[in-house]
Amino acid sequence: MTDKIHSLFSVPIIEIKIPSEFSSIIKFFNSQSLLEPDHLMKIEFGNRSKDSYILDNPKCVLLKNFLLQKISEYGQEVLNLDYSEYKLTQSWISIKHLGETHAPHTHPNSIISGVFYYGEVSESTSKLGFQKIPVSTSYVMEPKYKSNFNPLNGPYFLPVSPGTLYLFPSNLGHFVNTNNTSIPRKSLAFNSVPKKGLGVESFLTEFKF
Repeated sequence: MTDKIHSLFSVPIIEIKIPSEFSSIIKFFNSQSLLEPDHLMKIEFGNRSKDSYILDNPKCVLLKNFLLQKISEYGQEVLNLDYSEYKLTQSWISIKHLGETHAPHTHPNSIISGVFYYGEVSESTSKLGFQKIPVSTSYVMEPKYKSNFNPLNGPYFLPVSPGTLYLFPSNLGHFVNTNNTSIPRKSLAFNSVPKKGLGVESFLTEFKF
């Protein structure tokens, strides 16, 4: 291709190390009951906790406040969003056992999403993958994309390590390749929205949560 491509804007994803003082919460995460999805759902999405509002538990209040602080900083200082306070919507434990994966997806009805990794990992543990191509659209005619990606659309992979938190825009496609190890891949995932809602009252676009 001889035409010139201008790659104008990146999608910033922030990596944060969770302070060791929060390590005691791992025992609570490991005590969570899991759903029992059917075989196909389990292969494509793995297991998740029955509780999908896990960070609302009083035992998580300190971690929740820390996450909300980081979400606010990321939204204002990195994404340049005009919101000072956020609130979490759903939050859940996600576990991928041997042979399980998580299909490409986005998080609708959310602005900033995050995933916090805990538990044992190995060099072969599946990384967190991102892709720029939309994984779901509202087009009347759904476009078909080729599977051979390039530097303009991904995929990009970020390593998984205990105590690592990633925050990213909720509309960014992400996925997890098949776990080929016997070590369960454990994470806490969550979504967030601006505390006061979206839109502008005078423009008649306001949406309060």
